Amino acid sequence: MENLTESLLKQQVEFLHTELEQTKQKALNHHKLNESLMSILGKNDETLINSQMVKELQKTTELQRKEIQDLKLRHKDQILDSEKEKNLILLNQRELEFEVKQQKMTFEAEKLEFFNKLQKLEAEKTLLIKEKKSYENNLNQIQNLQNYQFERKVKELQNEIDSLKNEHEKELKKIKEDSEESLQELKKAYDIETGIQKQTILELQGKVKGYNIDIKRIKEKNNAQILRIQVEKLENSVDYYKSLSLGGSQRVSNERDDFRSICSDALGSKDSITRSGRSFFGINEDFDVFQKKLQGQEEKFTQKIDNLHRELKKNKEDKDLMENNLKNEIKFLIGKLLKAKSKLTAEGELTGLIRRESMVKCTGDSQKYGKDRIPSWRRV
Repeated sequence: MENLTESLLKQQVEFLHTELEQTKQKALNHHKLNESLMSILGKNDETLINSQMVKELQKTTELQRKEIQDLKLRHKDQILDSEKEKNLILLNQRELEFEVKQQKMTFEAEKLEFFNKLQKLEAEKTLLIKEKKSYENNLNQIQNLQNYQFERKVKELQNEIDSLKNEHEKELKKIKEDSEESLQELKKAYDIETGIQKQTILELQGKVKGYNIDIKRIKEKNNAQILRIQVEKLENSVDYYKSLSLGGSQRVSNERDDFRSICSDALGSKDSITRSGRSFFGINEDFDVFQKKLQGQEEKFTQKIDNLHRELKKNKEDKDLMENNLKNEIKFLIGKLLKAKSKLTAEGELTGLIRRESMVKCTGDSQKYGKDRIPSWRRV
């Protein structure tokens, strides 16, 4: 609003000055005209001056003078107001110039102070850059040292893993070889013993079949002489069988005497055949006992082989368990290595983040400090 009033007053003053200049110019023109006329009249001859022209000139001059006075009287108030406004404008202009000078002086002082602060900040910035370089060098040295220690630890753990793996493989190989060797020996012994037992069983089964055939013949013929001869043959066979199956001469003799008494009692009657058959059936019972004994030994060998199979299975399970434990240990060590590596990476990222934040903070403080020192009338 003040600017608008000031502009209006300036326009009025300019208008009045223009009108005053025009009036002055008119008066000056009349004055020049009078002088030119007077000079012309003076050159021709003073006696030739017409009194009427002089009067006209005087009238014209008087009219101009009156017109000027009328203009002055008519615009007197405006001129006075314009002069007052001009004086006020000049006063305000001087005050503004004084304020401008004061502000310039203040600005120069603040500018000088700002430059001093800026130089201090530049020095601090240089110092911070040096500290940053020193910190980065120290950080690089620490990271290199940590990487070296980490790689060294990895190599040590890898060597330890390889050593444990080789030891476990050697132990497993030795256990496997010992188990296979023992199994082969047991299989070989079992095959030999089984072959012998099968051969013995086949021989005994053949003899038993022969005995059964002879008994059948004796039953059919019912002849005492033939029975006696067959009984002798049976005695001899029984002696041989007893020597194989029971392995004692005294026991063979006792069995022979018993068999003879049974056979002699049975020669005269039909019941003797039955008793002799029953006695021979007793031999068959002993053979069954021997066969059961062989079966028991066979079962023992089978049980031993089963035990060996179970032992081999257990060794295989132990081997698998050891391999799984070794794999788990390797996985654990690898996980530990990855965790340590990620920790180092996280520390590096955190260090970089802290470094960037410190730089941003330093730059932001410098900008903020410089902005606070700029005068308010210079800010945009």
